[in-house]
Amino acid sequence: MGILLYKLCKFIPEGPLKNKMRSYYYNHFVKADFTASYKMGCFQFKFNNGIAFKCYNTIWGSRVIALKGYLARYRLEKGNTVIDCGAGHGAFVLYAAKVVGDTGRVIAFEPDSLNHKKLLDNIELNNLANVTVINKGVWSENTTLIFNEEHTEGSSLFFDGKSESTSNIPVVSIDNELKRIGIKQVNFIKMDIEGAEIEAIRGAKEVLKNNYVNLAVVSYHAVNGEKTCFELEKLFSKLRYKTETSFPEHLTTYATKDK
Repeated sequence: MGILLYKLCKFIPEGPLKNKMRSYYYNHFVKADFTASYKMGCFQFKFNNGIAFKCYNTIWGSRVIALKGYLARYRLEKGNTVIDCGAGHGAFVLYAAKVVGDTGRVIAFEPDSLNHKKLLDNIELNNLANVTVINKGVWSENTTLIFNEEHTEGSSLFFDGKSESTSNIPVVSIDNELKRIGIKQVNFIKMDIEGAEIEAIRGAKEVLKNNYVNLAVVSYHAVNGEKTCFELEKLFSKLRYKTETSFPEHLTTYATKDK
């Protein structure tokens, strides 16, 4: 029955009917720690750990893969301070906020205006008080840059000039922004920012030098014809961080500094 439903979905045009069938398929034929429904134009997930999540452009599967990648080398703990660069609709933010608890804190950067709104909706849905949302991009310095605002998790500072949805947005260095909001200690940085990761790490040298930060930086993006993982490994090495690039499903560069 499950296989038949999966094949049938391929022939149905994108829209509410297909999304409702996808939800039914996940609830009845996929082993997962959530239940899914589709209503009012978005997928709604309820997880066994109490987290609720609204997702507007895809079923949950791709985000499960991404979450596994972010958390493959470091286990979040209560009281941690976590930085999420490229928070999107908040999948990782919600998970991290739940784990670090009331004594921890999550700082979420999301420059896309619509993604920012949906991120706030998901935070409100879960009544989270330990999340600070910053509607800015991350870069090597504080400035203004042209942004390809797709209103998806593919929105980026690197674009091919074909988009009709470009806008000027404020970007900041992580070092400068953490000083502004009074954050000195950081335990974990997750970064998935569509090619801006090299410049973002250059803007986080102070926090990386002054802390033992664990990082998961998605690094399959290409800049000047080369995957960003190679330059990231060089940058981390200069900062005396050990690196490993792995998780081919969502290529990620992991970095850590020995205490």
